[in-house]
Amino acid sequence: MLKDLENNTDFDKALQDSKEAPVYIYKHSSSCNISRGAWRAIQEIAEDKPELQFRRIMVRENKPLSNDIAEKLNVEHQSPQIILINNGVPIWSATHYGITRETIMGALKILKSDEKPE
Repeated sequence: MLKDLENNTDFDKALQDSKEAPVYIYKHSSSCNISRGAWRAIQEIAEDKPELQFRRIMVRENKPLSNDIAEKLNVEHQSPQIILINNGVPIWSATHYGITRETIMGALKILKSDEKPE
């Protein structure tokens, strides 16, 4: 499932949702080619695996929220960036060319074992 984060209420809801199932927070820049490639990978996964939860923030259009997310999660801001949240806390993140179908799906291994994703 793909949803956009537009305000702190949406972000707080995503944190709450992560207590039921992991949630990916994706920071997207509409002016960045790397972001476009990462967004395509996320869209493909969301289509193939609709049970996974993705939330997108448009960084250029909503810089204050993007900064709030970085501060609340204690994860340095990057764009593009994807952060996996479980039980309200970040457990994995990737940036730029590190955002691929393989790395996104591999991050879920953290929840199943002590194995580190590739």
